[in-house]
Amino acid sequence: MSTDNFNLYAHFQPQFERHADDELLCTGDGVSLTWSDVDLRSAAISSLLGGLGIEPGDRVSVQVEKSPEALCLY
Repeated sequence: MSTDNFNLYAHFQPQFERHADDELLCTGDGVSLTWSDVDLRSAAISSLLGGLGIEPGDRVSVQVEKSPEALCLY
């Protein structure tokens, strides 16, 4: 991992293409998400935040319950 960017996405980003179709997580109710699913959901959240005027480097505070969506947000 590069020392230039310490966010969680930057840490996992190299794995998204390498493991695109592999399961990344399975919830207690049996919902399975692949690396590709999480990457696409993360991109959708990023796009939404950008549409709200949030730019790279801005700080965003959230309070969310533990969920696959919360992982995608981070």
